[in-house]
Amino acid sequence: MLGRALIYSFSYQYMAAPYFGVQAGIGALGGSSTDGSVIFVPLGARYYFIPKIGSPFVTGGFVYASASSGSGPFDDDSESTTYSYAGLGFEVRSLSGFVFRGTAYALISGGEYFIWPGINIGYAW
Repeated sequence: MLGRALIYSFSYQYMAAPYFGVQAGIGALGGSSTDGSVIFVPLGARYYFIPKIGSPFVTGGFVYASASSGSGPFDDDSESTTYSYAGLGFEVRSLSGFVFRGTAYALISGGEYFIWPGINIGYAW
């Protein structure tokens, strides 16, 4: 999404129970040799309130982020960081496998938080 090498991501979710899933993923932001890039590795869980085609959910977990340059939010002393997240969202998973998910996340680091919207479009099998 959002253009060549700006944001790429892949995530996998395993449904451990009808209401509960664990997830892992990898994402990349950037890609220019002059601007650098950031690799994100999220690990978390999701709880569905209604395990049907459309369901509200809560999610939470941790993200490891590693920068390839000392620019942007990563200064020269710290080229990697870990932060936690919590979110509230809604997911539609059709019978054909199409998945649309919208989430409002709170990204939490160092006692502060930042609200960040998320949209996922994908396929489930």
